Amino acid sequence: EVEFCFDPLYWAMHDCYSTTYPNQSQFQAWRAGFREGVKMCLVQGKKPSVDEFKDLVHKQNMNNLTIWHNIGRDVENGIWAMVGAREGTHLTMLSNDWDYTQVRSFDWLENYWNDKNRQEKLNPEETYMKLGRGLRRLDLPYLNYNAEHSAFFKHHYLSNWTNRGLMVREID
Repeated sequence: EVEFCFDPLYWAMHDCYSTTYPNQSQFQAWRAGFREGVKMCLVQGKKPSVDEFKDLVHKQNMNNLTIWHNIGRDVENGIWAMVGAREGTHLTMLSNDWDYTQVRSFDWLENYWNDKNRQEKLNPEETYMKLGRGLRRLDLPYLNYNAEHSAFFKHHYLSNWTNRGLMVREID
């Protein structure tokens, strides 16, 4: 399994019980984005073909993937989360020689990050744009929102969200 959420005994809960801050550092932001960029592409934990991608990947995963790819410039290290998401999607869907199950190894992720940064001295803005152009094969929306646009989106997205009660699952 790629992730615990594919376990049949896992229940995704509707209500929000906590807040996470996955952007403490450039690496943490990139890692969070990368993992989501991989997992949101999968169908029941399996990689679809490029041709199957838009038809088989769950609609909410597509929505979440698009948000991870485009929203985040309004927070510190947010660009790194977007770069990570785009890179995870690129490696998963467009690279034939990468094993997407490596996303579950935090050691692999740290080594990949360190090697890539040491070799390329990554510029997040350049990498963000380059990956966006490369991912056009997947026919996903790629935007270049600034910090103000990103904050506006976050303010209004799910602005009517309310908790429903303890033990209410997403599918209920």
